[in-house]
Amino acid sequence: MRHGSAREALDRIFARDRDLHAFAQLRPEAAEEGADAADRGAVGADRGAVGADRGAVGADRGAVGADRGAVGADRGAVGADRGAVGADRGADAPLAGVPVAVKDSIAVAGLPQAAGRAPAGLPPALRDATVVARLRAAGAVVVGTTNMSELAAAALSVNRAHGTVRNPHDRGRHAGGSSGGSAAAVAAGLVPLALGTDTSGSVILPAALCGVAGLRPTHGRIPLDGVIGLAPTLDTVGPIAATAAELAAVFPLLASPPRPAQGKLGASPGRRPSIAADAADAADAADAADAADAADAADAADAAALRGLRVGLLGGWFVQTLAPEVARAPERVAAALADAGADVRPLTLPGA
Repeated sequence: MRHGSAREALDRIFARDRDLHAFAQLRPEAAEEGADAADRGAVGADRGAVGADRGAVGADRGAVGADRGAVGADRGAVGADRGAVGADRGADAPLAGVPVAVKDSIAVAGLPQAAGRAPAGLPPALRDATVVARLRAAGAVVVGTTNMSELAAAALSVNRAHGTVRNPHDRGRHAGGSSGGSAAAVAAGLVPLALGTDTSGSVILPAALCGVAGLRPTHGRIPLDGVIGLAPTLDTVGPIAATAAELAAVFPLLASPPRPAQGKLGASPGRRPSIAADAADAADAADAADAADAADAADAADAAALRGLRVGLLGGWFVQTLAPEVARAPERVAAALADAGADVRPLTLPGA
């Protein structure tokens, strides 16, 4: 994921968001947080070099005698290993230094959780939403919250407090909603990653209108603690990035392990969002950096799930007015699903 520093992201936002209205609130202190993160990375790398040097010294001293040599060589190897670990910790956090933005309805410690309302007079959130804590645990730097339709109550990001979110590709058009600010911020290159919320299309609609990639995950995979929502049985948090590949890399950092299906619809019982994350979610945040194993497991599960899965490819009214390049997109997806083992069939809904 290509990105500059948090300071550069803030500079872009100050310079280019005046007529875009993608952001609701900014965190100027994020510039220093990003610099601190870079410094910690340099310190980690320096410690790695020191550890490796000590390892070499230990190995040299090992030549003094046979027994001492064995001990010294072992200590040298330990020192070199610790050096490598130090360097890795300094530079290899999955989202180290990446500037990110989150929808204004998601709690960010120190900012009012305004959900598109004017923040003046609202108390600041006392702690991060669980999903924000997971971003930070992965090394990301939160630069601010994004504009939205007030209380997520519309599919257009019309907002009296912050201005209506404009489409980065044409300021005369809207960006969709209700997570329009998040989609516009990514499409305009202000940040490489943003979070939205989706009850009935509020991530995927603005992502499509702004020409970026948005993911509405399975309900319950991303915790709603610290999120102001509309319908607990439908709400979910979803990431928005420039490409689907970036979403695939980010999703394991945000998600909890799948839970067993419950009830006829296979949905877990809804839970009202709360600023206070429970202990299990807090523990999950500590494991956010272990993305590779989670991604591999998800890939294996997805491949197994596609075998024999019936998928309908809608026709009729749904494709009558589409531009040719848009119509080809679901056909490519259908072909990929079929290659992976899915049973793809044309489908026309009665009356549509």
